[in-house]
Amino acid sequence: MTVSAALTRISDPRNPARLRERGGVGRSATIPRRRGLAPLELVMALPLLLMITALIVVFGTAASWKIRTETVSRDAMWRARWPRQGHYFSRPANWPSDAHLGVSAGAPFAQLDDGVLNHPVARGPLPAGIDVNSHLLDFSRGAQRGTAQITRDPPMFGALGPYRLTVENALLEDRFQYGQMGFTSNRQRRMPRIYDLPPAPGALVQAYERAVRAFESSPHRATWRVLDQDDEFLAYYGWAPDFHPRMASFSSLDMGWVEERRVRPLTQQIERVPQRMARAFLRLYQDQLNATPPPPPAMQSLLQQRIDALQQYLASLSAMRSTGPAGEEFAFRAEEEHAR
Repeated sequence: MTVSAALTRISDPRNPARLRERGGVGRSATIPRRRGLAPLELVMALPLLLMITALIVVFGTAASWKIRTETVSRDAMWRARWPRQGHYFSRPANWPSDAHLGVSAGAPFAQLDDGVLNHPVARGPLPAGIDVNSHLLDFSRGAQRGTAQITRDPPMFGALGPYRLTVENALLEDRFQYGQMGFTSNRQRRMPRIYDLPPAPGALVQAYERAVRAFESSPHRATWRVLDQDDEFLAYYGWAPDFHPRMASFSSLDMGWVEERRVRPLTQQIERVPQRMARAFLRLYQDQLNATPPPPPAMQSLLQQRIDALQQYLASLSAMRSTGPAGEEFAFRAEEEHAR
């Protein structure tokens, strides 16, 4: 070992000889004594800890009132939704008397003002002088806004001053129910409410009135019960089929589309009424013939005669319809004679 290395080792604080000179040997001798500092550090850190705790309490209380204000805002909005009215309900039990809650009309929802919904049938304009109540079917209207507002003092750090919480929630209140739209029942016609139709020509009104009077005074009116109130069906099944042709609902201004998709199928239904009625009565008589217990022999003979007549009638209809327009005209007259 050189002289310089020996001197370095002697001067090293970790040298056991040097440690013995400083009062001890080992690691504990290198740690300075801190006796009495812990209480001092606690006294110095305690105000900071108390301030953080107070801030946590203030923030938690404000967050709790924020959630409560959000709930009260939604409650104020839903309690006034049609057909309910808000003043019929008491204030929430956990809502202070000096806090505000209410509902008012909100701004229309611009997101619902879509061009796809602006169909002329629902929003106008329409030809022939027909005015459309475009406000009635405006999907962007009917917004309601529920509001709740409260001012509170913080439970700690009063020097921060009071804080105010205001929450608003919007709801599309208009659901287009019949009562909300001004109708007395769900079966009331919407046309007079949605459209302001021009007056019909007097000649058409008179023709319609004459047709109604002719129908009501027709001597054959009693025989038309077979179309929806036939006595044989009611007596055996307890119900009667409805053979009236009906047009499906539609909303279109395209005359060609209406002719192709609605008028033509309606005329085809009218042409098939005799065939539908014949098949329905055929099933009725077959069910009566095959009933348990079987009907009396005289009734069986009568039912079989009716079944044979209806099967022959259906076969003649099929044969005449296959002969073309002339056969269809002859078939129509034959069906009319049979109905009489």
